[in-house]
Amino acid sequence: MTAPTRTGVPTMRLARPDTPTRRALRHVRDRMLAGIAVVAPVWVTVVAVVFLFRLARGGSLWMISALLSSSVGVPLLTLLGTSQQAWQTGGLDALPVHGEWLVSIVAIALTLATVYGAGLVSMFVLGRRAIGLLESLVGRVPLVATVYGASKKVVDSFTNDENQPFQEVVLVEFPTPASRSVAFVTRRWRAGDQEWATVFVPTTPNPTSGFMLVLSPDHMQALPMTVDEAVAVVMSGGVLMKDGQRVPGLGER
Repeated sequence: MTAPTRTGVPTMRLARPDTPTRRALRHVRDRMLAGIAVVAPVWVTVVAVVFLFRLARGGSLWMISALLSSSVGVPLLTLLGTSQQAWQTGGLDALPVHGEWLVSIVAIALTLATVYGAGLVSMFVLGRRAIGLLESLVGRVPLVATVYGASKKVVDSFTNDENQPFQEVVLVEFPTPASRSVAFVTRRWRAGDQEWATVFVPTTPNPTSGFMLVLSPDHMQALPMTVDEAVAVVMSGGVLMKDGQRVPGLGER
């Protein structure tokens, strides 16, 4: 194999010998990459499950803590294998393993029951009126009203089957005119004679964060994939993009 030099005269580039050390390093590299491909999805799944587990447990753990810290909790803590003083000092860490799991499961069950009960109440007229009264009271608190109103609109958009937040998958010119990014159309509207669209450009590998762009439909190109497929592509860094999938260039109709 030849390579040009500064004088323009080609020289011969010798291939490096395949030594035992190089073979060993290549073997380790290949096995490490194969191991990452197996472990990474499992690790992401475990992290997500642990996060949801702690979130659900924390939603009702304060109620169990108040119960166990009262006089009623003394015999319960004795059954769990600890004292009330140790509980008030160390919390869950003061319990043995079986006690910690039992309290966690009860806390998660209370959280799920609370969510189910709130949904059940909202189905009745009196329940809806009570929730409306509560929302009106929250709406009078300046900072809380802003946060609550925005979060409620986001949650409603995800829970309403007739108004899904991600309507379609598109390609947009982002972050430079020479590059393209996968994005989700969240809304379309008109301002005078001009049609606009709000799109969400997710980040990799965490699609829950990203950028919001307002674009003309002429600067978007629909992708022939579902929202679930696009999310998988984003989380995998493009590895799961289907082979042989023709994507027209921007501006083609």
